Amino acid sequence: PTTEGHPPRLFRGLIFGISNLVMFAAYALCFWFGAKLVEEGKTDFQKVFRVSWFPHNSKFVGLMGSFVI
Repeated sequence: PTTEGHPPRLFRGLIFGISNLVMFAAYALCFWFGAKLVEEGKTDFQKVFRVSWFPHNSKFVGLMGSFVI
């Protein structure tokens, strides 16, 4: 077996991992900020949860679009 394909696969895996890290870090930051607003009484949990669905659903719309093209 040759090892010619390993660097591109390693690079793609690294990029995939970094993109997931950025996405989940953004989710964590949004939930942290939402929890802080709820704790201060500036909003309620239902509004934070409703807003948090937008990036989550847009991710799946983007994934479905990639399967169509």
